[in-house]
Amino acid sequence: MILAITLNPSLYKTSIVDGFKLNDTNEVIDYRIEFNDGPIHTAHTIKTLQGDPFLVGFVGGPGGRHLKGYLEKSKIKSDFTWMDQEIKTIHKIIDSIKGIETVLVDQGISIDEKAIKSFFQKVQNHIQEITLFILSGEMPNGIEEEDINRLISIAFEKRKKVILSLEGTYIINILEKNPYGVLLDKKNLDALGISTEDKEKMLSECYSLLKTNRIKHMAIYLDDKGIYTLTKSKICYASYSPQLEFDTNNDKGIKDSILGSFALGIDRGYEQEKIARQMCAVEIASKVANYEELCQRKEIDNYVKKIKVKELMSKSKGLK
Repeated sequence: MILAITLNPSLYKTSIVDGFKLNDTNEVIDYRIEFNDGPIHTAHTIKTLQGDPFLVGFVGGPGGRHLKGYLEKSKIKSDFTWMDQEIKTIHKIIDSIKGIETVLVDQGISIDEKAIKSFFQKVQNHIQEITLFILSGEMPNGIEEEDINRLISIAFEKRKKVILSLEGTYIINILEKNPYGVLLDKKNLDALGISTEDKEKMLSECYSLLKTNRIKHMAIYLDDKGIYTLTKSKICYASYSPQLEFDTNNDKGIKDSILGSFALGIDRGYEQEKIARQMCAVEIASKVANYEELCQRKEIDNYVKKIKVKELMSKSKGLK
């Protein structure tokens, strides 16, 4: 079983109006509610690929009930700490006539000491059942870096593999904890002072980071039709042809879905090339997913056949 920590779940609401007017009543002609970026997408992908995800974290309010209802329907297990607050919500209002978009973002839940105590108790209750531990996403108000360090320490004490994909500057100090795997995007690389302009230099610096911090698996997702995977023995690049045509229907939770595939591949002991190929297929399947659908198994199986994996560097090719 794979444990995905869900510290700051969020919903994304979209309302479309014809001619938005300030200080007036506006009729909504179309409305949708989706899961925003976060571990829900990670857990969904693991489940879709016939893995066994388990979620622990914080939820609350009508949004939290909506989230729990989805998990129950999808048969994804969870043990949340319930908050008397609404989870983070992003509300986009689109004026279909003027082409103007207005985005409202609330602050989400704020974690107090009682909730933190309950959360850590739940983590301790389930840590023996799991094989792999995923820590990803944004941090809510009330969660400090020392809490993140404590989570990682709990996993290490029980000899669990830790996979990280954190937002913002948290990633800088956490890498020193020697996680088993890490998924990085451009924002992470920027925070680490690694430029993506020169790919060869980028990979060299990331490989040095991998060795220095004794990381077993590293993946880099830049949303540029490919994914890099690095281990101590080689660097691979999985990509799809620019001629491959598909309609992008979704832009929510792409990185998080890829993370689910990455973690499951590591948990199952897949070879590096297979991990990279499946991650790339999940990326496309997540982008083509229609509203009210997350990535589907049939789409992953379809696109995985169209992914090419190239070995860029290896020990035999001068990798040091």
